[in-house]
Amino acid sequence: MKIDIEYNRGILFVRLSGSLNRKNTYRINNYLIGFIKKHNIKYLVCNLKSLNDIDISGMESLLNTKCTMKNNKGMMYLCGVSKRMND
Repeated sequence: MKIDIEYNRGILFVRLSGSLNRKNTYRINNYLIGFIKKHNIKYLVCNLKSLNDIDISGMESLLNTKCTMKNNKGMMYLCGVSKRMND
């Protein structure tokens, strides 16, 4: 999995590509959540368009990120969610 991060006008844009599974959720849990806490990010847009697949551990890491944003009194938006992931 690859994480591309860009910060612009108070919004953190995160683009995920590859597979988000149990083997690499530590990258979200340690790196991304740590970055959000360190810089007190209030708005996060997470683009999942290039994500090939996601398992339950990946979903839990996204929920952990959402909880972190809520604790920061911020908001998290998901975009690029394919119909395949909605099933």
